[in-house]
Amino acid sequence: MNGFSWNARANVLYLEQPAGVGYSIGTTTQATNHSDFSSSVDTFQAVQKFYEKFPEYKNVSLYVSGESYGGIYVPYLTWQIFQWNMKVDVNNAIHVNDSSWTKQEKLPIKGFMVGNGVTNWKFDTNPTLPQTLGGFDMIPNRWLDEFEQGICNVNF
Repeated sequence: MNGFSWNARANVLYLEQPAGVGYSIGTTTQATNHSDFSSSVDTFQAVQKFYEKFPEYKNVSLYVSGESYGGIYVPYLTWQIFQWNMKVDVNNAIHVNDSSWTKQEKLPIKGFMVGNGVTNWKFDTNPTLPQTLGGFDMIPNRWLDEFEQGICNVNF
């Protein structure tokens, strides 16, 4: 066992979203009909469920991170957490003298990180899509050549 392993000082929770991509499950049309915002709501609920199941992590700093389209998902999820924490502050302040109130807990968000993030599909992705498709042999080379020579006028 490596006594200097990174996981001796850190933990990682991988959440795949939206429902229906990769290994995630979405068995109904409703479950897989989503937007960036609705995906952030679903992912936030998953984060809350994680803390319910593993309360020992409630005092561990939380950083949300992602790459590529995470440039969209990560800020949305972080915003959901920020909104929750503000709501908790308000609710706890309103009920400060209410003995029947169960104090809510904020999530320990400290920040977020995005690597090579898409922030705007039109500017970040569309200009490189033809070369990416060609590079992964997802389109014939002649299509890419025709596109780059201006013979093909396709809106990717």
